[in-house]
Amino acid sequence: MSLSLGVYLFWCIISGVTGKVELDNEMIEKSLLNQIVNLLKTNKIEYRQYEHEPVFNSETAAKVIGARLEEGAKALILLGDNKSLMVVVSGTDRVDFKKFKDLSEIKNLEMATPKEVKRISGVEIGAVPPFGNLFNIPLYIDRRLETEKEIVFSAGSHSISIRMKYSDFKNITNPIVGNFAK
Repeated sequence: MSLSLGVYLFWCIISGVTGKVELDNEMIEKSLLNQIVNLLKTNKIEYRQYEHEPVFNSETAAKVIGARLEEGAKALILLGDNKSLMVVVSGTDRVDFKKFKDLSEIKNLEMATPKEVKRISGVEIGAVPPFGNLFNIPLYIDRRLETEKEIVFSAGSHSISIRMKYSDFKNITNPIVGNFAK
């Protein structure tokens, strides 16, 4: 029997578990992957799932699964005016903070720390999938990804990736699209 992350966290709260609770990373990764797969299947979306050696950057991930770096959808968690949000750019790009702040009308913008990323998403930097909706945070996508027929992204693990059509991704995530990459 597999517990969802929400059920596990609820159990910790009602059981009076105090102090630092170390969550089982494998359970979180599987739960997140299951959420993604269920979302895709529920919406009848075709996708390919890749299991591979652990990768920790866009370049290595692209090589391991035979993708172009431009197809990589790199999900970053930021804090804008002290609120969590997700920004997704191509594997070749970085976020232009000035452009993004202008687009989003955010005054204070910073990268989330590794600890904050783990708290918000349940996974480590580099394993965060580009689904802000799964974390109840706003999702911003750079317009350059719209030029790609398909995108490839981490699926909650450094060793699992998913490839799908960008148009399907956009339809199920309803992102805010803008020009903010450099």
